[in-house]
Amino acid sequence: MPTQIPIQRPQNGRCTLFLSFLFLVVFSAPLSPHPPTSPTLQQQLQQEQRLLQRCGKLCTGRLDRIPKQQLDALLRWSQKHLDFHQRLRLLSKRLLGAPYRYGPLGEGPTGRYDRDPIYRRDRFDCVTYLETVMAYAMAHTEAQSIPILQQIRYKDGKIDFAHRNHFTFPQWLVENRKRGLIFPATESLGHPYLQNYHQAVPPSLWDGTRWKQRIPFSMLPKSYTVRYVPLEDIPKIVHKLPWFGWMGEVFDLPHHASTIAHVGFFVRESPNHLYFRHANAGPRGIRQDLLLPYAKARLRNRPKHPHPKRILGFIFATFPRHPPSLR
Repeated sequence: MPTQIPIQRPQNGRCTLFLSFLFLVVFSAPLSPHPPTSPTLQQQLQQEQRLLQRCGKLCTGRLDRIPKQQLDALLRWSQKHLDFHQRLRLLSKRLLGAPYRYGPLGEGPTGRYDRDPIYRRDRFDCVTYLETVMAYAMAHTEAQSIPILQQIRYKDGKIDFAHRNHFTFPQWLVENRKRGLIFPATESLGHPYLQNYHQAVPPSLWDGTRWKQRIPFSMLPKSYTVRYVPLEDIPKIVHKLPWFGWMGEVFDLPHHASTIAHVGFFVRESPNHLYFRHANAGPRGIRQDLLLPYAKARLRNRPKHPHPKRILGFIFATFPRHPPSLR
């Protein structure tokens, strides 16, 4: 008679019951058909409007005119209630109408070549406008913004002419991307209309210039290629632009080391109103123009044939929601 092997039964069924329960919970739970999504543009604008209503009079007045105490209070309030994008939007708007001056900042009274002040808020050019707004948006007080500004303006934060980020594409964008303050977005926003512009920078370009006299050759830009959206294709991609970002104008400048000759912010103030906010020479100073008509006017007014200052198109970049600390 064959030997019967006894079946070993578990002393209790708690483990089996637990596994059965776990299986039912995991596999019978309803699955979300879509991943979580970020707020829509309309929701972002509505939230921003509610916050600014709470800010009241503190969020009014031009930043180049208000007293230091009000600016400090505004920066503290914005740090408490707004994210980086919202702070950039608010503070850049509060400088609309401020006067323009080319090259208003330098290395201060001890500077070897440029003794303009290292900080001021009564005059701006297109670059110092961007830099000052970024520094304000990362600070709790005006005094705290000044060393942050120098971190944005200078390689490694070293205040001297040679370390200043003079050239937009090969220096300013590169250094501030390393710091996590700005991220290229032309490829994603401009596809499939992108074009290349190769900026040749031979060593002979520097011969006899102030750059070669003031900056070590190893720190001067080398040849590079810019990917840009042609002016004629801007109407095809404006719907992709988010509610805030950085924009640069690409020019055909064969005898210069920087092909980006003008910069500013792009800003959506409503789903259908997209602006270029920038500091420009002229009585309006810091201004904002509807982006699409601005691009069309640039296209309409540019020379028909290759020209040493012929605008080609735009490049774009975005800012993080939460920037790193530069203090």
